[in-house]
Amino acid sequence: MPPAGGVDPAAFLRELQGAIPDGAVLHLVHWGDHSAVRRLVGRLAVPDAPQVDASGCAFTVFPIPRPLKLSVLALRAEPECLEALAAFADSHSSLEMCSHLHVTSGDGMVLEFHDFPRNAFFVWDRIDADAVIALAAILKCQCRRYEPESADQN
Repeated sequence: MPPAGGVDPAAFLRELQGAIPDGAVLHLVHWGDHSAVRRLVGRLAVPDAPQVDASGCAFTVFPIPRPLKLSVLALRAEPECLEALAAFADSHSSLEMCSHLHVTSGDGMVLEFHDFPRNAFFVWDRIDADAVIALAAILKCQCRRYEPESADQN
């Protein structure tokens, strides 16, 4: 069930599969310890995921400022992982999974969903932005192309 003003997190994760590049990494940022999610998909974790270069990102929490006690779980964004997370989202609050969701490819951001699933999400030109914007239309949520010169900076 989508939150007020948001998107259904399970539907988003299921539809995301076809919109992100092969080899992408999903970063779940959470105030807790991710223990339930780790039990579910921990085998798909990317323990040595590169530090995200998020300079100039619109609403990112990368790099995580101290003393915030945020946990980041990096996972291979494979269909198996996204489907398992979607099934988790079907029966749990999205806050049990993450408060922010980022997708990276290589060393750069491709998708950023701050306050998942209650906000608009941003896409970078590293992915087929038109496909992701079409995804947003299907899910009836807001999506914006990331444009550094017009984005609000943290």
